[in-house]
Amino acid sequence: MKQGFPYGFIIDYLSHLDITVKPMFGCHSVYLKDVIYLFVRRRDKQKELNGVSIAVNKQYVKEMKKEFPLAEIGDNKNPWLFIGERSKRFEEYCIRFCELISKNDKRVGRNTKMKLRKIL
Repeated sequence: MKQGFPYGFIIDYLSHLDITVKPMFGCHSVYLKDVIYLFVRRRDKQKELNGVSIAVNKQYVKEMKKEFPLAEIGDNKNPWLFIGERSKRFEEYCIRFCELISKNDKRVGRNTKMKLRKIL
């Protein structure tokens, strides 16, 4: 599973979970069942965009930004917390992201399974 996946230490930290790694837009996404947690990018073009993003639930964005002050917030509708690989705290933040996933922290993860409306 680690082959071709940048930042293999992330897979090591999550190896005790039944995660799935899927290719997405030339990058990788990390799922646990129907929940996406991480978006991982390392490409030759636009290297400033290389790094790891964790899906954050809207109501916890401010709290998470305080906990991860060097991370950037992207997309207000479906927020992600991004840490670039050039950050001096990159590995530390990635490990902490993995810890949040391992603890099933309610502040992170986004269910990707479509919700069907009940027809009356």
